Amino acid sequence: MNNYNTPDIATHEVDLGLRAFMLGTYKYMMAAMAVTAGVAWFIGSRAVVDGALAPWAQALYSGPSSLIYIVVIMGGFWFVGSKLSSMSVVAARSFLFGFSAVIGAMLSSITLVYDPMVITRVFFMATALFATLSLFGYSTKKDLGGLMQICVAVFFVFVLMNVLGIFFKPFALSGGTGFIFNLVGLFAIAGITAWETQKLKSFYYGTVGNAAMAEKTAIYGAANLLLSFINIFIILLRMFGSRD
Repeated sequence: MNNYNTPDIATHEVDLGLRAFMLGTYKYMMAAMAVTAGVAWFIGSRAVVDGALAPWAQALYSGPSSLIYIVVIMGGFWFVGSKLSSMSVVAARSFLFGFSAVIGAMLSSITLVYDPMVITRVFFMATALFATLSLFGYSTKKDLGGLMQICVAVFFVFVLMNVLGIFFKPFALSGGTGFIFNLVGLFAIAGITAWETQKLKSFYYGTVGNAAMAEKTAIYGAANLLLSFINIFIILLRMFGSRD
């Protein structure tokens, strides 16, 4: 046996494991995205009754409901993130697909506002941008931690301003100012997306030898990446989507 080849073999095995882990993460993300799209389409198609929104749909799309969505999503991510090591794989999957359904309910309103061709075009734009950012995060050797801190702070302000805009009209930016504001938000979520992909690699190396934990981490990572993709999609839709 040639002992000098052992480190290379070990590294190769870890790299193959990392590749399988990342592919598994993206497979979970795509499955969750299918749930989101299905729920959005189903609710959107059922929301209009005799040319007017049904009462339940009006409540679903109201300003307070938007705030509830944000609270539920943030609370769910915090809880699952803190309990990930102790929860089962089944519970982690339930969180992912339940979260996907909530996102689908939130996005169902866009089917009432935007033309399907516009939604499709922006979806492909978001997919191309997400893939580019994720590939960059996976391949770059530069630590993106410092950039992430700035991006999170900027994106927090972006979300806060959007929430305020729901309840107070002066905060609802539009026109050129709104475009620039959304562009800043897009740059912020772009940095977060690249960092999340990079962070998944370090999470994987911490789960080597623990298949169950690796799968739960992949599921949780898929939820994070899905949320980033949805944010990219919504911002691009606001910037480049023409309403009916």
